[in-house]
Amino acid sequence: DELTAVNVKQGFNNQPAFTGDEHGSARNIVINPSKIGAYFSSILAEKLKLNTFQDTGKKKPQVNAKDNYWLVTARSQSAIHSWFSDLAGNKPLAILAKK
Repeated sequence: DELTAVNVKQGFNNQPAFTGDEHGSARNIVINPSKIGAYFSSILAEKLKLNTFQDTGKKKPQVNAKDNYWLVTARSQSAIHSWFSDLAGNKPLAILAKK
């Protein structure tokens, strides 16, 4: 910090010398993009394999899509309305599940 006429007039300029490799390291490494892609793919495959629940002891029951919903028509509207009012009331879910 020298108090020269130029520094007083223009301000002190603290610019480090640009080396050209400000984000790198001391080692000069050439990175192969296909190698990185292969590593990334293997990481994703391993993650998928570890996150998969493998319970072979139990077979999942097949769900019939027709059993899971009621089509609301003029004919079934009153039954659906009464089912929802029972659901909002004090009827047990075991009884409502059988309807």
